[in-house]
Amino acid sequence: MVLSRVAASVAVVSVLSVALAGCVTPREPPPGPSVSELENRAASRIDLAWANTGLEGKVDRPSVAMVSATATFDQLAACVDSSGCSNWGIGDGIDGPELSLGGAGEYPEQQQLSFYICFASYPADLTFGEVRLSDAQLDYLYDYYRSWVMPCLAIDDVVPTRVPTREEFTSGEWRGWNPYDYSDLPASVLDYADAIHRCGPIYADLDVVDPFRRGELVSQSSTFTGPR
Repeated sequence: MVLSRVAASVAVVSVLSVALAGCVTPREPPPGPSVSELENRAASRIDLAWANTGLEGKVDRPSVAMVSATATFDQLAACVDSSGCSNWGIGDGIDGPELSLGGAGEYPEQQQLSFYICFASYPADLTFGEVRLSDAQLDYLYDYYRSWVMPCLAIDDVVPTRVPTREEFTSGEWRGWNPYDYSDLPASVLDYADAIHRCGPIYADLDVVDPFRRGELVSQSSTFTGPR
């Protein structure tokens, strides 16, 4: 019996679905982050932002009231722009947020201080595309990627170029990792949209706030039940 490549892929996906259904313990999607979790996370990132200004020991750290622990990048950017910074960018990884200046200008220390004041007011979390996930959701998502998405992509010999450990994924610069963005997806094998359609949405069946839809709550549980 000869199967076409597409038919063979569908057949293997069906088998994979049955196998995963039998080996993955059913779990209810965990809730999103609590207010205190968001505030504690923001406070830690503000501390890192201050350390990255290079101003410690040179000027007193200003006391700044946090406007919102769920601030968006647009709010942060508007503040930085209005402070007089120009040609600026923000690096955001395992060492925390850091201002980078295309042209340092005449008063780089003043611009660093202005950036800190803005970030302490609007501590936007850019490490997961501004999608705010609780620690429990990150842990759940890691299991989903390893037990569902990666085996599905492997049907077409698509393997992520780098797979973080659970600890790396749930904290630090690898929080934004997913098997789709960190895999080579040649057009001859499958494209990005097709991969997601066959192997599941990036956020599994979690209900997440999508910052690119102006804070709209996007429920995916009604269209995908893979890891459950």
